[in-house]
Amino acid sequence: MARKITEKAVSAFMAGHNVSIGNTTVQTSGNTSEMSLFGNVIATRNGKTIKISTCGWATSTTKERLNGILDAMGASVRIYHHQRVIHLGDTPWGNHFTLTTVK
Repeated sequence: MARKITEKAVSAFMAGHNVSIGNTTVQTSGNTSEMSLFGNVIATRNGKTIKISTCGWATSTTKERLNGILDAMGASVRIYHHQRVIHLGDTPWGNHFTLTTVK
């Protein structure tokens, strides 16, 4: 179950609304929305394309916010750590990943 901050921030991010809640900010300009965590842009949405990034900070909070976006997209994969490597589904990944919305 996601934290209330994640739910509100993801809802604003997907709807293209501005919001600032604690350490998370969503800013929208035109067709582009950005979600920032502690000032680092961890997700950018432009139309149906969403780019997600840990910005080098694969913390529990970063993973929660990004997993909230994946849930909102209807994705069947999650971000998690396995043997100190961050994974998206079964795929190990670095800092960035580009997705296309399915909803």
